[in-house]
Amino acid sequence: MALFLLKDKKNDIVLINTNQAYQEQFQRPDCNYTPLCSGEISPEKFGILYKKYKLTKPISLEMKKSLAKEWETLSESQDKLRLWTDKIHSVTEDHYDSFIIKMAQKLHDKLGGKEFIKSVRLVGEVLGHLEQYLGDQFIEYRVRHLIKNGTFEMEGSSRAMRYYSIKLARQNR
Repeated sequence: MALFLLKDKKNDIVLINTNQAYQEQFQRPDCNYTPLCSGEISPEKFGILYKKYKLTKPISLEMKKSLAKEWETLSESQDKLRLWTDKIHSVTEDHYDSFIIKMAQKLHDKLGGKEFIKSVRLVGEVLGHLEQYLGDQFIEYRVRHLIKNGTFEMEGSSRAMRYYSIKLARQNR
């Protein structure tokens, strides 16, 4: 998107793969941490990465145009969920439903079969085990869908995820 917005500008653009740069600069043998997005890197460490890589060769005009065109294509799409592997691709919005159900089952087992578990706990558990950056709002949207279709039962108020709890419906245990 940034390159689309800057397409008529003459700015030099340097791309920094913050995940890779973080691994190279800060990875310790006693801590296996991989940031899923730049927002997970502290401002201090981000500043260090910026200083180290800011003199990297800028991308070519062709690459700028290609990335701006990629954004145009993505922005015209009506897809609800996109994942990043080696490139951005669309998947169905129910792509993570089975994973959410699996995490709910693990939580139920971990909590000794406790009937209902806080939905916010389930959302956090899902986010903590994903290898993609995905917002909590989307996970909760899918939890609510799983409630509507009968996969989960709910108790409490649905006004916000912290106010309700879920459990797997009997037929899904």
